[in-house]
Amino acid sequence: MSELARDLSGIVVGWILGLATTLASDWVRGRRRVAAVRRSVIQELNEVAYRLTFVVFNLESRRGRLDRDLVHWLRTAIMRYQGPNQQEALPEGLSSLLEVSDEEFVTVSQLLASPTKTTFIQPEEASYSVAALTQAHEYDRAFATQVLDVLSSLRMYNETRQNVLQYQLMTFDSGLSEGNHSRVIENENSAIDALSRRARQIVDKVMMIEEQFEARSINHMPNKGIEQNARR
Repeated sequence: MSELARDLSGIVVGWILGLATTLASDWVRGRRRVAAVRRSVIQELNEVAYRLTFVVFNLESRRGRLDRDLVHWLRTAIMRYQGPNQQEALPEGLSSLLEVSDEEFVTVSQLLASPTKTTFIQPEEASYSVAALTQAHEYDRAFATQVLDVLSSLRMYNETRQNVLQYQLMTFDSGLSEGNHSRVIENENSAIDALSRRARQIVDKVMMIEEQFEARSINHMPNKGIEQNARR
């Protein structure tokens, strides 16, 4: 091989190695960036789910439908939350409620019931998740698809909430006949049932995303022993 050929081959090899290093660095930065985005999205959705947990509790308890299965679900959802709005006494209180007798449980449920009381429920948003969805889809389509499902459910939740509000306003219409007023009440109750179901579905979906993210993080933790062997 001539000296010129050796020089050219060295240049080509150096260019290829430089390109590979750049691509690898970009890939690592991309992975780190999407991991940070994923954590932030989960954090925001956890806040939404935590608030919706209380929506479910308020809607179901005020309608006299608090039962042990619901309390178990509430406790599980609340215990998973580790955000800044955590109320440490809640899980303990729910656990104590599960330990009372059936008779005492029914009494508590009846005391909390207030079916005629109007409840104003705030709309829910996940603005960061919406903005980050495109970037997340570029690097992790499965995760982006799950988030999109939650956002779609959240949109339907807000639409149902709007329906509840409209029916509640209609109940104050003095011009309604008794029959129409009864139908409005029925529609309001149906909308409240749908709102509670949608809220609970969103909480379940967010918990599933978080569980999968935690499992993935554990599976991708570096093995220190392997790393040390590689350095040797």
